[in-house]
Amino acid sequence: MDRISAKETTTARAPETGGPGMTSPGKRPSLLLLVLLAAVGPFAMNVVVPAMPALARVFDTTYGVMQLVLTAYLAATAAVQLLLGPLSDRFGRRPVIIYGLGIYLLGSVVCACATTVEILIAGRVIQAAGASAGLVIGRAIIRDVFGREQAASNIGYVTMAMVVAPMLAPAVGGYLFDHQGWQSMFWLSLLLGLGILAVSLRHLHETRQPNLDGEVSLSWRAVLGLFRDRSFCGYVIVLACASGIFFTFLAGAAYVVTEIRGRPASEYGLYFILSAIGYVLGNFLSGRYAVRVGLQRMIGIGCGFAVLGLALLWGLSGVPDTAALFGPMFVLALSNGLTLPSAMASAVSARPRLAGTAAGIAGSAQIGLGALLAFLVGVLQEGSDSALPMMIIMTLAALVSFVGFAMTRRG
Repeated sequence: MDRISAKETTTARAPETGGPGMTSPGKRPSLLLLVLLAAVGPFAMNVVVPAMPALARVFDTTYGVMQLVLTAYLAATAAVQLLLGPLSDRFGRRPVIIYGLGIYLLGSVVCACATTVEILIAGRVIQAAGASAGLVIGRAIIRDVFGREQAASNIGYVTMAMVVAPMLAPAVGGYLFDHQGWQSMFWLSLLLGLGILAVSLRHLHETRQPNLDGEVSLSWRAVLGLFRDRSFCGYVIVLACASGIFFTFLAGAAYVVTEIRGRPASEYGLYFILSAIGYVLGNFLSGRYAVRVGLQRMIGIGCGFAVLGLALLWGLSGVPDTAALFGPMFVLALSNGLTLPSAMASAVSARPRLAGTAAGIAGSAQIGLGALLAFLVGVLQEGSDSALPMMIIMTLAALVSFVGFAMTRRG
């Protein structure tokens, strides 16, 4: 693949005007708006979690079927990102986000009015399809208006919203379910979406760079061009596998704590905040120092913390205390926060004119592999009397992420 010219790697040019939904160029969207766009999907995904056992009774179904309310949302998020990124490269960032928010609002109404579990699951898929636009295209917008290192810094700040939102959502959802009924969770999601849509219509301006060489981002040739880029593939591997470490722990630790060690679920919930703090801290440090340190070094430092966290996890595996499990995970979550923003910024910088496509591929790989590893550890961990299956999968994911990092250095 040809080397990227210096002209391509500068900050955003004046974008094209006149396309559907486009506005006057030259205005950067506020970081707060990008944070809100990134947060709406994770919030909607997790707000329903506390009510899922009760919803199984409401809809007279099994808890296994009700789990599809969560897993279908996650699967749709992974799949739709592959389409939204290329669409934003062809038609612009703004119209795809606006229409995406509209689809999200439709899904929220379907969920709130659902009379069967099948309708509820369908509504969740529609919700996820729309909410994904803000997440994936927000990253492309950051790359449009900032240089490569500055993009990593701002992605770090925006990514913190993906942690804070799902931390708050279950508490909000549980309160609403107890006091206002299950439909109120989806009406609140609708109101939040309406507010963000109103702000976006007024303040979100087009940032897409013009395809100066006539490159068509929806063509297979353009997508294959990205996959021929060794560095891009390496960054995607780092993103997917580093995230996979976290998803594996998320799926396996609850079983280890509650079923194997006999601790209450509330204890797991309290200790899980420690992991979230580690992830937020890592993203904050990325936002603060990525420009100064450089993206490759930030990813390398993150990988180093992953080695330390896994060493602690294996070294303390015989200690039954819950802190011995979550202490190493704090280090691993910190590693994710250091690694992911720089890896994502580097991936979407592979070919700036295809930033949306690259963000879609990278985001889909993140969520898709995470969901696969979470399912795998759930199957292997059930019936086990130790955390060994979870730890093995986490270690393998880390090893593959190191391979991806090596590819970026040689790419």
